Amino acid sequence: MPRLEVAHAVRLLKGQAGRRRLTPLQRFNFFYRMAAITNLKTTYPNAFIMLLAVAIAAFGYLFISTGFGVFEADLANIGLRTLYLAAACLMMTDVIQCADMERRGSRDVKDPNFWIYAVYMGYLWALLMILMYWQGAENAQSLLIQWGIAGAAFGVAMAFVNTREDTIFSKRFDQTKPITRHTMGGLYYAWPVVVIALIVGLIAYPPTNGWGDRYLLFQLVLLGSLMPLYEYNKDGYWWNIAPRSLGFVLLLISLFAYE
Repeated sequence: MPRLEVAHAVRLLKGQAGRRRLTPLQRFNFFYRMAAITNLKTTYPNAFIMLLAVAIAAFGYLFISTGFGVFEADLANIGLRTLYLAAACLMMTDVIQCADMERRGSRDVKDPNFWIYAVYMGYLWALLMILMYWQGAENAQSLLIQWGIAGAAFGVAMAFVNTREDTIFSKRFDQTKPITRHTMGGLYYAWPVVVIALIVGLIAYPPTNGWGDRYLLFQLVLLGSLMPLYEYNKDGYWWNIAPRSLGFVLLLISLFAYE
C-alpha cells in the first residue's frame, strides 16, 4: 500500500487529485462533487469506507450535541456513542457488502441472501439510530422496539430498491472462499436470527445490577458484525482488512478505555 494513499484519497475527494486547477463553477457543482466521490470510492475503496465512517460519526456527534431531531436526544455519553457510531460503520460495512455481492441485485424473496442483506441493512440503520437517541440502558427496550421495527422496514425497502450489482468493493474479497463452504457454514444463514434472539435475551434478562451502557452497546455492535461472508483478498490483504481492524480497535477503546 502506498504510504500516502489515504492522503491522495482525501485530495481526490476534494477534487484536487489531478494537476488541472478547478474552476469556481466546478468547486460548487454538485454533480462534479458526486463524480469525485464515486471516483474516490472506485480508486480507494478502503479509504472511502474509513472516511465515510468518520463522516457518519461526525454527523452523529453534531446530531446528538445539537439535539436536532424529532425526538429528544440525550447528551449523556456523547463521546462513547460517537466512537460506537464509527466502529459500527467500519465493522458492519464488510458484512453488508458481502451480503450484497452474494445477493447479486436479486429481488427474489425466496432467496435467503435477499433476507440476509435486508436484515443487515436494517440492523445497521437501527443501530445508528439507537446510538444517536440513546438515553441509557434502562430505556434500551423501548428504543430497540421502536427502531427495530423501523430498521426492519428500512432493510426490506433497501433490498427491493437497491438492485444494482455494486462490484466496486468486490476486489477486497476472495469470492471463491465463502464461509458457507466450511463445516459450520450453515450458521451464516441462521446468524441474523441468533443475533436477534441474543439481543432480546440481553434486554429481557439483565443481571441484578443491570447492564452498563458500554457493555450493552458493545454487544449490539459486535453481534451484528461477526459474519462477513467472504475472506479478504490476499492481494493487499492488510489494506483490505484495515477498516474492519480500525473498527475493532475503536470498539475495544469504547469498552475498556473510555470513561
